[in-house]
Amino acid sequence: GEAGALQVSESLGAMANGEGKDAEDAIRIDFSGLARPLRDLPAAKVEQRAEQFLTELKQLTAEAQKLAPNLKAMERLGDVKVRLDKLKDEFDTARRDAKRAADAFNDVRKKRFDRFMAAFDHIKAHVSAIYGELTRTRDGLGVALLILESQDEPYLHGIKYNAMPPLKRFREIEQLSGGEKTLAALALMFAIHSFRPSPFIVLDEVDAALDNVNVAKAAAYLQKRSSGAIARDAAVAQREGAAGAVAPTDAAVSALQCIVISLKDQFYEKSDGLIGVYRDQQEECSRTLTFDLRRYADAPSALAPTTPSPAAFPLITPATGSTEQSTALRASTTPTPTPTPDQSAGSKRDRTPAA
Repeated sequence: GEAGALQVSESLGAMANGEGKDAEDAIRIDFSGLARPLRDLPAAKVEQRAEQFLTELKQLTAEAQKLAPNLKAMERLGDVKVRLDKLKDEFDTARRDAKRAADAFNDVRKKRFDRFMAAFDHIKAHVSAIYGELTRTRDGLGVALLILESQDEPYLHGIKYNAMPPLKRFREIEQLSGGEKTLAALALMFAIHSFRPSPFIVLDEVDAALDNVNVAKAAAYLQKRSSGAIARDAAVAQREGAAGAVAPTDAAVSALQCIVISLKDQFYEKSDGLIGVYRDQQEECSRTLTFDLRRYADAPSALAPTTPSPAAFPLITPATGSTEQSTALRASTTPTPTPTPDQSAGSKRDRTPAA
């Protein structure tokens, strides 16, 4: 304590003044501040304990020298805090931007999913009805199905299309005949067209793989669609409250304009008009003949060979693309030329669109 320190100080002062042994005897050291194990330490171990303390002191001194404390650490700490605050602000800004981008992406993905499912549900609901009309027989109708391979992200996976013709068991579409595949493809095409209708459709020899029976079915369906008969039937079914009836304004049953390039007579006789392409041997170019069949819709016997009016056969010169009347057609007294068998609309060298 302070009294012991004062006593030691006085003793040291007496020794300094040369008072000799009496001064040394006057020194009294107060050990009350030490821990009890050290106060009770035997005199024989005091020097050993002192050496241990000195060794530890040297070790601590060496470690302190190795630390080499930086006196400018506090200044650098301030700079680091400023940079940390700046980085934190940038991180918060980037996180907000990432959240906005994720929300925008999710909105686009939802719109994509909704639009895809709207198209798929519409096509799925109409493809079977259209396929049934294309394959209609006295014994029943065909059935067509669309199945998604993934419900979560259907646009990233496939769609299975299966068609079952009337009176036949279910099989994969790959196992159907060429004609059956063609009718299934036509049904799917008309179903897709009904979702985003175009003014008209061009069919280029879709009957190539069809036999006469299926050609007649396809031609009959196109005739009913173009004449509005299916739309009228839908209106009747809607008035009668039939189950599954579609509105007559639905694009899947509404009137359809179609240009068919074909070599089959079944398409010719059910069309509203013919455009024949033949070879002009003198000019060595192709020419066209047009014939409106709507005038003979109520008089089938009138289809016998007659001499049509000149306006019924405008000729088109492919080289210039201009439409002109031939000299023979301008003269009312000159008979209208009739195409030879090689020049006919159904020849193997030229194809005839039946509109």
